[in-house]
Amino acid sequence: MLEGCKFAKQQGCAHIVIESDCREIINALQQSISRGRWHVYPMLTLIKEIQAEFTECSWSWVPITANLAGDHLARIAMSRMSPSFWVNRPPSSLIGILNKDGLPCPPQY
Repeated sequence: MLEGCKFAKQQGCAHIVIESDCREIINALQQSISRGRWHVYPMLTLIKEIQAEFTECSWSWVPITANLAGDHLARIAMSRMSPSFWVNRPPSSLIGILNKDGLPCPPQY
């Protein structure tokens, strides 16, 4: 979520909706980050700081079955693939998921 917020900020987005299948994190961001787990508190603090720079930012919990693209991107992020690269040329493994969800995506290279 932190990297997604940073990326949205870099792209000049003003209105964002962040979806996650992690209900605990979404609840902490919607209510009080001090009620979240202590080991994610520093990251939640950074997310809230970036959130303040958007005109509108909302957090939404979705089940993992409805968030396959997000789950896939999180796995790729763990391998340190640059998110800025995904915009114009997403990984081929993501293109199939986006197409299945009916979302627009660039052609596969």
